[in-house]
Amino acid sequence: MSIQITDISERGMGFISEWKLEEGIGELKVNSMPKLRVEIRHKGEVKIGGRVRYRYGLALRRKLHSVQLSQIKRAA
Repeated sequence: MSIQITDISERGMGFISEWKLEEGIGELKVNSMPKLRVEIRHKGEVKIGGRVRYRYGLALRRKLHSVQLSQIKRAA
């Protein structure tokens, strides 16, 4: 699944997806980083180019280390 990251902080990130996701607890795997426990929260819908996209927030269970934060920002 491809997403467009809209913002990122040490406690979570916002993104837009073309897929509607279920809210709840899950795991996020990013490249060579360990799995992160996250909570997916639906934030709303936006229209981009005539198509509906879904806005979400990922709340992290633990804060990201500064190195992890920079790796995710570079990958985005």
